[in-house]
Amino acid sequence: HPDLQANVYTNPGEVPDDGIDNDGNGFIDDVRGWNFTDLRSGAPGENGSPDPSSPALTGNLGHGTASSGAAAAVTDNGQGVSGTSWNARLMPIAAGCPTRDNLICFGYSGLLYAALMGADVVNASWGGPGASELEARIVDAVTDDGTLIVASAGNSGTSSDRFPSFPASYDRVLAVGATLKDTQGLCGSNFGRSVSVYAPGCRINVPLPGNAYGTASGTSFSSPLVAGVAALVKTMDPTLTADQLRERLRVTSDSIDDFNPAFAGRLGLGRVNALRAVTETDNPAIRLTDVTFLDDDGNRQLSTGDVATLNLSFVNHLADADGVTVRLGTDDPAVTLVDTDDTVGAIASGGTAQATVSFQVTPPDDDPRQLVLFVEIEDASGYADVAVIRLTANESAFASHATAQLSVSVTDEGNIGYLGFQGESPGSGFVWNGNSLLFEGGLLVATGPERVSDSVRGTSTAQDQHEDFARADDSFLEIVRPGGFTTEQGEVTITDAPAPDPLGVSIYQVSYIDDTPAHDDFMVIRYTITNETDDPIEGFHAGLFLDWDVSQTDPGADFARFDDALGFGYIQNGPSATLAAGAFLLTPEAGSHYRAINNPTEIYRDAVGGGFTETEKFAFLSNGIQSRTLSRTDASQLVGAGPYRLDPGASIDVAFALIGGGSEAALLESARAAQALWDDVLSTVTSADDPEPAPGAFALHAVFPNPFTEAATVGFTLAAPGAVTLEVFDVLGRKVATLLDRPMQAGSHTTAWDGRDHAGRPVAGGVYLVRMAAQGTGGPVQAVRRVVVAR
Repeated sequence: HPDLQANVYTNPGEVPDDGIDNDGNGFIDDVRGWNFTDLRSGAPGENGSPDPSSPALTGNLGHGTASSGAAAAVTDNGQGVSGTSWNARLMPIAAGCPTRDNLICFGYSGLLYAALMGADVVNASWGGPGASELEARIVDAVTDDGTLIVASAGNSGTSSDRFPSFPASYDRVLAVGATLKDTQGLCGSNFGRSVSVYAPGCRINVPLPGNAYGTASGTSFSSPLVAGVAALVKTMDPTLTADQLRERLRVTSDSIDDFNPAFAGRLGLGRVNALRAVTETDNPAIRLTDVTFLDDDGNRQLSTGDVATLNLSFVNHLADADGVTVRLGTDDPAVTLVDTDDTVGAIASGGTAQATVSFQVTPPDDDPRQLVLFVEIEDASGYADVAVIRLTANESAFASHATAQLSVSVTDEGNIGYLGFQGESPGSGFVWNGNSLLFEGGLLVATGPERVSDSVRGTSTAQDQHEDFARADDSFLEIVRPGGFTTEQGEVTITDAPAPDPLGVSIYQVSYIDDTPAHDDFMVIRYTITNETDDPIEGFHAGLFLDWDVSQTDPGADFARFDDALGFGYIQNGPSATLAAGAFLLTPEAGSHYRAINNPTEIYRDAVGGGFTETEKFAFLSNGIQSRTLSRTDASQLVGAGPYRLDPGASIDVAFALIGGGSEAALLESARAAQALWDDVLSTVTSADDPEPAPGAFALHAVFPNPFTEAATVGFTLAAPGAVTLEVFDVLGRKVATLLDRPMQAGSHTTAWDGRDHAGRPVAGGVYLVRMAAQGTGGPVQAVRRVVVAR
């Protein structure tokens, strides 16, 4: 576009169109930014192309051109429009989706690329609900590396305090709302104390594709206006960190409460004032950095009636502050304030402080709900700021794992996917490649038809669900990222004490999910079952019931199939599957049991005594390989193991892989990968507190320390001699360094990574993956560990 060309960035380290990565950054010919959307083949491991304008999806191109112009259209050229930054360089990064317009698929890859290339400010005119640990770490890494992220707050007209939008709602992002151009009234924008600042966002004059001009509305265009102002401030003071730059824009903004009386007190710090931002340097900026709480019953969960003490940590990013006080507030009817005020005193520039306040959880019922509180911060000079705190009360006992391919919830009541049934209860289900495949899933343990403890449906057709498991008093469901051996690891201990006739077992439930390509289609769940009684338990069986709905448009069109070689039964959406899912028993040593269940004839029965009876549950759980194939029906499956004898205090391990795929072949390949992961790695884990492998087993140990600044130790165990490759990759999949590539003897070994790349340069702060390939007892194996470099 003629109003953008003169300001478009040129990478000085790259020679155009020579097919060589001249600057060694892992991207070939990236002279004018990068296109993550274009998935045409490039160099090995490369994703995208150096042409940010391809493919030509009209919505993406129009949106990108318009938002670019709001920030950096050329000024004083006698044509078109002017961006808010007259001298900033514009680095275009295409982060949309390859074939679907007006969507973002590679936003966080784009943020990392911008930081890699030294961008001072990156504008993210996109977002939506749903936060993730990985995204939050990327935001922190990009910010630590010196790049300020400015993001649109969203256009739904809702409170971001209660319904956050990401990346705007991550703590270190400058979230921008939209006002009218002339009156400073809101312009369809999200609002809230957590929206940092506002700028005009209705009918903004912008360049458009085809060398045209027009107007555009929304926070997508107020955000780049603010990003341009951030560039002005960075020009005036290049020494500002990204955190300081963000705060300079916030604390020099003007209140717009008078223009929006219905939203007064809920509009962040107001509308950005460019003149104040480039001239005022005497304001403090005290921000909340960490919140922990202690509830009065000490169980680390907020429940109705609890009094919670909040421990608050603050940092002052800008000028010195004196006489600092904090006050806890809320407009949430489920919160009663108890001890609201604390005096902090002086906080020097760069200094930190702590404060303590308290509140009581007082909703009218015990239903799960989000609590929204805010902390008002003031000093003696008249500086005032506010921070938002979101907590969960009466939290549903589920937690969700996720890879790029798969998300699945686990619970502390023995359920999988949901706490109850799909659409009726909390949980993210079992979602493979965007397809929700599970209606209900849960654990069963039994010694006979009269003694079954389970968490699945009962005899009143599908209207009830047994609740025979509960979390042990001293246990909490949590997901650890990174896990001991995989990307994520969930842990909780449950018992069958609530059952009508409990067996007297405790069950240590550990779930594993891994985002390496060979593993990202399945979750492994292991149950370590211990006899807590004084008598032996004979004839013990354990299994999973899964009601899959893989035929997305017609639940009655499922097909059940069984692979004899693997002993693996699964449900698919047709004779030739394009969607399939199944539970695969990884520990068949005591005996393997399977039944494909025809729901209409075997479970959905209205007669007295119908439904899913205890007799049926035990028969399906203990009678070997039974019904294997079904066609064109609503199908479920039960997969079991046993019989076991459990002496008093004795334990057994029963493990399953829950797998999703786009074909039978892919599903079977994932089953083989899950079995290898179990045999070579996970079966060696002995306890939650000490997840170290058994002597001689293959394992890549947790990197220590993690995060690290100067150097980290990488330990591993080889089960057999052979070639070992140990490499480090960034989260874009580019190889950063090779730590080992040579033959080694079996046994335990360590090496170190000094946080430098293959050229000896310190890598940027952020998330990296250590990948190991070696020889296991059954053939080649590999493992991945996540590590964070703190700069």
